[in-house]
Amino acid sequence: LERMRVLADGNINMNNSLNVGVDVNAGQDVNAGRDGNFGRNLDVANNARIGNDLDVDGNSNVDGNANVNGNSNVNGNSNVVGNLTTAGLVRFNNTTQSTTKDNGAVVLEGGLGVEKNVNVGGDMGLAGGLNLDGILRVNNTTQSTNKDNGALIVEGGVGIEKNTNIGGDLQSTGKLTVGGTSQLNGQVTIQANLGGSQDDYNSYPLRVQGGSHGVAIRVNATTPDRNINFLTMFDGAGTPMGRIEGFQSLTLVSRSIVNDIIYGVNQDSAAVYGSSSDPNQQAPNPPTSAAQFFNSNYGFGLLNATFDFAYSIIVFAVNAAAAAGLCIVGDCDDAIWAAIGMVVQGIKLGGYIAYNEINLGVAFESGGADYAEWLKKADTGEAFTFGDVVGVKGGIISKHFADAEKYMIISQSPTVIGAMPADGYEGLYEKVAFMGQVQVKVIGKVNNGDYLLPSGNGDGMAIAVAPDKMKARDYSRIIGIAWGETDGKKLFDYVNTAVGINANDMAQQVENLQVVVNRMQLALQQLNPAYEPHFFDVDDNALAQSASSYTTSPTLNQMLASGYLPAAYSSVQEAMAPAIQYAKEQQFDLAQYPYLMDLINNPGDKALADKAIAHYTGVLHRIEGYMASSGRK
Repeated sequence: LERMRVLADGNINMNNSLNVGVDVNAGQDVNAGRDGNFGRNLDVANNARIGNDLDVDGNSNVDGNANVNGNSNVNGNSNVVGNLTTAGLVRFNNTTQSTTKDNGAVVLEGGLGVEKNVNVGGDMGLAGGLNLDGILRVNNTTQSTNKDNGALIVEGGVGIEKNTNIGGDLQSTGKLTVGGTSQLNGQVTIQANLGGSQDDYNSYPLRVQGGSHGVAIRVNATTPDRNINFLTMFDGAGTPMGRIEGFQSLTLVSRSIVNDIIYGVNQDSAAVYGSSSDPNQQAPNPPTSAAQFFNSNYGFGLLNATFDFAYSIIVFAVNAAAAAGLCIVGDCDDAIWAAIGMVVQGIKLGGYIAYNEINLGVAFESGGADYAEWLKKADTGEAFTFGDVVGVKGGIISKHFADAEKYMIISQSPTVIGAMPADGYEGLYEKVAFMGQVQVKVIGKVNNGDYLLPSGNGDGMAIAVAPDKMKARDYSRIIGIAWGETDGKKLFDYVNTAVGINANDMAQQVENLQVVVNRMQLALQQLNPAYEPHFFDVDDNALAQSASSYTTSPTLNQMLASGYLPAAYSSVQEAMAPAIQYAKEQQFDLAQYPYLMDLINNPGDKALADKAIAHYTGVLHRIEGYMASSGRK
C-alpha cells in the first residue's frame, strides 16, 4: 500500500496523518486539509493554512498569515507576522500575567478590531484610546473610595458624548466634563475649600455659565407655601440665615373648605338645604388639621370673610321674614338692603379666594428688616457703626453734618441692599437704611410713637420727641418713628425705629396753616368786600363746601345699589336680579349656597327664613370652632 509519495519537484504527499515528535520547520507554506497537531513548536516561514483545528503544545511562529477554519489552541507563545483568521475559538493556554502592553499571554503589536462583545475577567490596561459602539459592562463590584481604586480606573480624562447615569456616589478630585445631559437621582453635595474675594468668579464652589438663563429650581409641591423653600442660606454652624420660599397658603383647598363649613351643618337632613340645593351633593372633607390651615394669615382671613358672609345671610333672612313679599308700599326696603349687603359680602369672599388663587409667588425672608443702599462718606477716615445717625448732603454722608438735607441711619443687616460700590472701593461707602425697621442709638427716654431726631451734637445719636412737642423745624429733621421704648436709665440705648414711612408727618402742620390762612382771608374780605377769597377745606373753615375734611368714597353697598338697583321694582326678586347677575359675573354664584335663592324668590316665607337662620347660625358656630382651634384671635 502506498503511504507516501516523493515527487520530482521535491513535494511530499501523504494520505494519512503526520506525527512529528520534535520540530517541524517549513521553509514556505504548510497546508493541512484537516487538523494540525504538533507536540512541540510550529515554525512556518510563510503562510499556514489549516482546514480544521490547530493544536500546538509549544510555541507557534508564523511569518505570514495564519488561517484556521476550526479552533486554535496554543499552549505556548503564538507569533503571527501577518493576519490571523480563525473560524472557531482561539484559546491561549499561556497563563502569563500582563502588566504592560509588551507582555502577557497575547501581545498584539498592531490594533485590535472586535466585532462583538469583549468580556475581561481581570484588569484591563489601555495605553491608547478605547472606542466602543456597544455596552461596556464592568462586573467587578469593588467599591471606589478614591481615584486609585474601584471596578474601573481611568488614569486620563473621560469624554462623554451622551447622558451619564450614576446610581451611587460620584467623587471627582479632578475636572468632570460631560458633553450631554447629566441626571443625578440622589443628593448632590459640593465640597470645595475655596478662598478668595467674593468678586472672584473662581471663589465659588458652584458656577453656572452659558445659556440664555441661569438656574431653574422646581419643587414637587403644586402650590408651594411658606413651608416650601426654593433656596435656603445657612451659616457655618448650619443655622438658616435667609430663604426664598413659596408665598401662598393652601389656596387650592380654600373653596372646598368654605363649602365644607357651609354645607357641613345638619348633613343628616337633605331638606335642610332647601329646594335650590342639590340634596345629593356631598360636602368635601375638612382639612386634616384645622390649625394647619387657619393659623396662617390667609386662612384666618378666609374664616373672617366666611363669617361675615354667613352673618349677612342671617340678617337678610330676618328682614325677608318681615317683608310682605311685594314692594308696593315700600315695606321691603330693609330686605333689599340686607340682600345687597349679602351680595357684597359674597363678592368679597369670592374675590378674596380668587385673588389668592391666581396671585402665586415667592418671598425672600431674612433676619434683616430694612432696605438699604451704599452711600459715599464725606470723610473716608470717619468710622461708623450700625445705629449711627448720619446727615446726608447730595448723597454724601457724615455724622458731623449739623444742617443736612436728610437724616438717616447706618444699617446693620439689611434684607436688600442696593448701589453696590465697585470692587475695592467698599471702604469709601456705608450701608444706609432707606426703608423698614432699623435699630437707632437714642439718648434718653423713648415712648412708642415718638419722633426720633438727631441729637444736634454730630455724635451719631438721636433723641425722642413726642408728637405734640414737635417744633416746626423739627419735621424736616425726622429720622423715623419709634416702634419701641426705653426708660432712659442707660447712657444711650438702641430703639427699633420705622424709617422711610413718615410721609404724612407735616399734614397737621399744613392743616393748621390752612386754618390761619382762611381766617386771614375772612379778615381781608371784611376790610375789602371786593376781595374774593379761596378757602381751604379744613375743619375750622365755616365756609367749606364739603362736610368732611378729607375725600371719601361711597360704601360698597351704596355702589352696588346705585349701579344695579332698578329705579322701580315691585318685588325683592325683581330688585335683586341685576345685582345677582353681577355677582355671578364676578365668579360668585349665590345659587350654590343653601336657601339664598329660595329666600330671594320667597321673601315672605317665614318657615323658610327660620330654616335659613338656624342653618347659618350653625355655620357661625362652626367658624367659631375653627377660629378657636387656630390659636388666633
